[in-house]
Amino acid sequence: MTRPETLLVLNAGSSSLKYQVVELPSGKVLLGDHVERVARDGWGDTLQQVVAAVE
Repeated sequence: MTRPETLLVLNAGSSSLKYQVVELPSGKVLLGDHVERVARDGWGDTLQQVVAAVE
């Protein structure tokens, strides 16, 4: 059985990050969440949280 192709979609605002993992070609959302109030120097930690969540 082959694993479906997926796409990580990021939407970065000035102090928030939203993300979804979407299955292709169906467009079905497999996973999604958001992080609010990201500090100016906290983007690295926030991206690490996203990567950990989608692995």
